[in-house]
Amino acid sequence: MVESLQQRFRLAEETRDARAKQELFREAVYLGIQPQLFTDPH
Repeated sequence: MVESLQQRFRLAEETRDARAKQELFREAVYLGIQPQLFTDPH
């Protein structure tokens, strides 16, 4: 689940898609996943 969020977040960053990032944050909150788990580079 987190891996999927990471991939989609990277794509949103590359395309500078603010709306997609906002939706990813909403999805993470809904799923109870901390945003740092998919936004911080590893």
